[in-house]
Amino acid sequence: MKNVETNYSQPHHVMLIFRSTISPGTETESIISDRCQYYQKLKKEDKVLFYGNFWNQDKAFIILYIKSATELEEIINNDPGLTHQLIELERAMPFTQEENFDHIMQW
Repeated sequence: MKNVETNYSQPHHVMLIFRSTISPGTETESIISDRCQYYQKLKKEDKVLFYGNFWNQDKAFIILYIKSATELEEIINNDPGLTHQLIELERAMPFTQEENFDHIMQW
């Protein structure tokens, strides 16, 4: 397999995987609304590419396009769901988008 080196200080994609820590209720509606507005703003800035839930799991994901690790840290630190401990960040997985799939097909 070809060794693909990546410089994660350069623009790249990252998948954030979140897990719910409490059951949604009336007291969480404003936090959920704030979180939706936060990521809609990022989507308009072309930083959010895709989001969704994992099938039959209490987990969700957001795929971002970021320019630096500092930008990613800022996005995470300002997530209303995280700051109010409604959810927790389970994993952040950086990756690059490859135009050439040859190295993937050689696995």
